[in-house]
Order: sequence, then structure tokens, then C-alpha cells
Amino acid sequence: MHTNKFILIANKGKKKGTTTTVDALDGIKKRDYTIVRVEFGSDGRAMYASLVPCGVGGMYEPVFPLKASDVMAADYVSHWAAMAELLGVPQEKVISANAIAGAMREWKGRKIPD
Repeated sequence: MHTNKFILIANKGKKKGTTTTVDALDGIKKRDYTIVRVEFGSDGRAMYASLVPCGVGGMYEPVFPLKASDVMAADYVSHWAAMAELLGVPQEKVISANAIAGAMREWKGRKIPD
């Protein structure tokens, strides 16, 4: 079973820059914190961390992280880069995406995601 913990980094007042770890975000004024979500695997080891975005009106922008160990990730990133280039995304971003896709292809231990 996977579990989540949240690291709250205060953005305001006397506590600015201090951190707190919580199990849930119930009752938290999200705009007062930068929030990092850490997902732990069933073995208790951290699998990945992601920033919890708080946009306009406290809405969360959905994100979909890809890991190099995912056999499909490199192709997804390459496809994104090709589409981005067609749409006129700045060349530096396209080059960066293609470099990431290349590094993903070189990753040892690629597998079907679980």
C-alpha cells in the first residue's frame, strides 16, 4: 500500500521558511504554504515527491509525472516535444524535452509501470 506525507513550508509571517510534516491537508490554509507531497511505497521508501500547486482560487493544476523506469515515458516525452515544436514552443524547451527523452531511453531497468 502506498502512503503520502506532506511537507509544509511556511510562506508568511514569523514562521516563514519553517517546515512541518503532516499526513493530510485537511484544515490547512494552502495559500500560506509551499507544499511538497511525498509518496512512499509499501516498503516504506520514498518513491517520488511532487510540488502541490495552489493556483488561482486555491485550485490545483493536475500534473502527471513520468519516471524514466516507465518503458513508455521516453516515447511520450518525444511525442510531446514533436507536438510542441509544431505549436511554436520555444526551441530551448523542445531541445530539453528531447534530451530528457534520450536520457530516459538510456535508463537501466525500464519496465511496465506498476
